[in-house]
Amino acid sequence: WFSAGGTTGSDINLQTNTTTGTGGGGNANTIMISESLTALTAGDVISKIGMDAQSTNNQPYGGVKLVLYTSNASGNPETLIGYTANLNPSGTGWFESTLVGGDHTITTAEAGNVWIGFWAASGIAYFTQSLSNGIRQQNITYSSGDAPPTSFSQGSSHNSEFKARLTYKDGTLATWTMEPTFTDDFSKDKN
Repeated sequence: WFSAGGTTGSDINLQTNTTTGTGGGGNANTIMISESLTALTAGDVISKIGMDAQSTNNQPYGGVKLVLYTSNASGNPETLIGYTANLNPSGTGWFESTLVGGDHTITTAEAGNVWIGFWAASGIAYFTQSLSNGIRQQNITYSSGDAPPTSFSQGSSHNSEFKARLTYKDGTLATWTMEPTFTDDFSKDKN
């Protein structure tokens, strides 16, 4: 047998919603997250987290980390998967960053829909669409030097959803192995 390298495929963006919607705003010293439209599978490799922000007078937004949490069996945010370094975004449009510690491979326990959002020191303006309990909020003082909490503890929810995304590669395309099979009856050889 022999092995051969495979392909990693193209980057895929997984979003919380795809509409432009109207404006909304996050609260200072909170983690605010919305659920992804589709699920990740074990083996998918996450490289970046992003968010679609609106321009306001209080930009650049000083002190923002983009975060990613698992969804539990009840569909609620639960365990931290990854986050970005401290960002200071400005302007309208997508801002994104790589994960602290590098790419993250989704485990079987983490597979499924995920919750994507931000932990911010100040309010952030973003594009929304209506969705019952679409944003989950945890009140926690922002710290540029600390990681977000490993467990999400919901304090409140909002009837809208903001636009966030993560960039990943499909784990089923990460590698492949080729093992040729052949049969030969050596007993028919004369020499």
